[in-house]
Amino acid sequence: MNIATLKAWAIYYYEVALQYLHTFIGGSPMIWLFAVIGIPILVVLMLFFSMADDFWQLVRLRLDLSRLFGDLIHVLFIVGLGIVAELFSLFMLVKDVL
Repeated sequence: MNIATLKAWAIYYYEVALQYLHTFIGGSPMIWLFAVIGIPILVVLMLFFSMADDFWQLVRLRLDLSRLFGDLIHVLFIVGLGIVAELFSLFMLVKDVL
């Protein structure tokens, strides 16, 4: 096989994957409505469970500063990921409705 044949196969599989992705994701606006409602709930639950272990350490004032900064980075990562996912689902919801 030469490079042109490999490139043609890669383009073909890329287009097939995009068609399957469009069929799966671009189905109905109801999926995006569920995502818009569910993502904030999921983010709050993830934050709750990530901080549940440190809650009693915080109440007893035995939380180490290095652990606090590590948890802060973890929390900021979860919130940032939630914001990106929420913006994407809002965009898809608006795009499908309009």
